[in-house]
Amino acid sequence: MKIVLEKSIIKIRSFRIWLVLLIFPIWTIAADSPEEIVRKVEKAIQSSPSLKIQFEEIYYWSLTGEENRLEGEMFLGKDNRFRIETEDQTIVSDGKILWTYSKPSNRVLIDQIIETDQSLLPMQIFFRFTKGYEVKSLGEEKIQDLDCQILKFQSKSDDELIPEITVWVDQKKWLPRRIEQMDLSDNKSVYLLKQIEQERVAIKSDFIFQIPEGAEVIEMQQ
Repeated sequence: MKIVLEKSIIKIRSFRIWLVLLIFPIWTIAADSPEEIVRKVEKAIQSSPSLKIQFEEIYYWSLTGEENRLEGEMFLGKDNRFRIETEDQTIVSDGKILWTYSKPSNRVLIDQIIETDQSLLPMQIFFRFTKGYEVKSLGEEKIQDLDCQILKFQSKSDDELIPEITVWVDQKKWLPRRIEQMDLSDNKSVYLLKQIEQERVAIKSDFIFQIPEGAEVIEMQQ
């Protein structure tokens, strides 16, 4: 009777083990490495014809303890083409020319796009941490009710303008949902990517700025 009871207990325990494996599949045990997550983010962004993003930017000044908040919409195409709209400003690029329009002053600055390793073009907010940084995982956290992997990137060099970056990556679509950047003066920029659309096809006029009538125009590239 005792032997039969012990065998029954063993069977129950075995059943419980299989139940756990069914509820928490094997991929949760063999989790993606930080490097693999970065590759998935790159693939998700590069495979999208465009990205339309509702965002909030929060900038924390280390010296004064002040913070500035900015909300807007960002429309990203290929080859450094983008359009950013906020309450007071519109920034548009066709990949070669950059228009920066101030609504309060009704003034347009026109300049050329010069891409460098230190430049902060919108797409580089996503990709700058793929080169020159060491990456490690900080675990998981929910952002906007989405299960996200947290990756921390530390610069390999001492002269990087942004030595530390932390990214929360949506595990379903493999897109960043929160990006925190710490500069050399310990000022912190936080980007909250609230809504992301991947399916809209960009057209040429999305990335050409129409100068408002009566606006002052300053051409910086001359």
